[in-house]
Amino acid sequence: MPPLSPSRAVPCLWASGVTPEPSPNNVLIEVEAVALNPCDYYQQGYGIPPVLIYPAVIGCDAAQMVVK
Repeated sequence: MPPLSPSRAVPCLWASGVTPEPSPNNVLIEVEAVALNPCDYYQQGYGIPPVLIYPAVIGCDAAQMVVK
């Protein structure tokens, strides 16, 4: 799982969760690496742009492999 922001202005943490089962029209990916960009730090630390619901997954750049 990518870095998770538990609340605003709190350091991100790595969290693991339950592996979901993909539905018939979806695929399951395994994330190999993620990149946190400056805009991700601003979003988490300063709320620019605002995150409306916490905990939130921060960042969207990832290297992944299709598993299923």
